[in-house]
Amino acid sequence: MKKSILFGLLALALSSCSIHKSSVQSTSVNTPNIETATFASLEIGTERITYTYVPTKHDAKNLSENALVNNAIYMALAQNGNADVMVRVNYYVTTKRNLFGKRVKSIMISGYPAYYVDFREPSEGDLENLESMSLSKMMRNSTVNTDNEGISGIFTKIFKR
Repeated sequence: MKKSILFGLLALALSSCSIHKSSVQSTSVNTPNIETATFASLEIGTERITYTYVPTKHDAKNLSENALVNNAIYMALAQNGNADVMVRVNYYVTTKRNLFGKRVKSIMISGYPAYYVDFREPSEGDLENLESMSLSKMMRNSTVNTDNEGISGIFTKIFKR
């Protein structure tokens, strides 16, 4: 009797497991690169929208917090007029900690919906503005700190002479 129960449990244990394997083959397709400059204006809505996104268990477990925030923005725009982008986005992430880590429970998104309008070829003024913004960004990023007064840390305190 004990042998038949043991044999039954062994057969049940071996038959209850299943393994799923899948593979994907991908090939690259050579497409010509075509670069064009197109400018557009943003028409920003006057009312701030607020949306609370509750991810599915699968998404909360498998996606990063940044990906979940992007999903929340998409859903907020889809539910409020299908705008193209959201401007001045604020979000609040509610998480739950458990034994296995933390999981996102909900994300509250608020911002202004905006639509792309007035698609056009760039004018000389547009190109000059773009160039000046690029130069000012380079100027802001190129500052170098040559003195040691702003540096802190244990190694700089020990080795500073």
